[in-house]
Amino acid sequence: EHGMTIQKVSGSPFASVAHDFNTVILTEDGEFVFFGPHIQYFSGTMDLPSLSLADQIELQRFEEAMWQQAHRFDLTFQEERFASDFFEFGRSGRVYSRVQAIRIDSQPIAARLPLANLRFRVLDVHTVQLTYDSAVQYDGVLEYARRSSIWFRSPTGWVMRFHQGTPFKP
Repeated sequence: EHGMTIQKVSGSPFASVAHDFNTVILTEDGEFVFFGPHIQYFSGTMDLPSLSLADQIELQRFEEAMWQQAHRFDLTFQEERFASDFFEFGRSGRVYSRVQAIRIDSQPIAARLPLANLRFRVLDVHTVQLTYDSAVQYDGVLEYARRSSIWFRSPTGWVMRFHQGTPFKP
């Protein structure tokens, strides 16, 4: 069986565990080779729907609200927008749980809005990744970070499941 042979000789953990085979393996006639139970795992990912303009506007509004004092320290807003399994890799390198991320000790946030280089990437029919560059003033110093947030469309609306900030120098 071709699938088992490719698993054994590939040395790839993806081929062995996920059965993720490259579909550009061709016969001498240029036809695709398919492997019965080993048909490429990600073959359907190109069928993902595009993100509607309304969803883009709403997600941008929620992401930017995280950088606005009136929303970021509003307990109701945070409880509605942070998923129950939310966690964050902070710009500092620390890991924050949902409980640690929900804060009510209001303080000024000096972030530049709108968010620079904002991009949306549909991961599946209910999940979107937002990436952008932040510029935030901390103790008089402007600091930059590449940001990534994973948003999930729950039955009650969009919730953030993950966030990461990685420092960079422009």
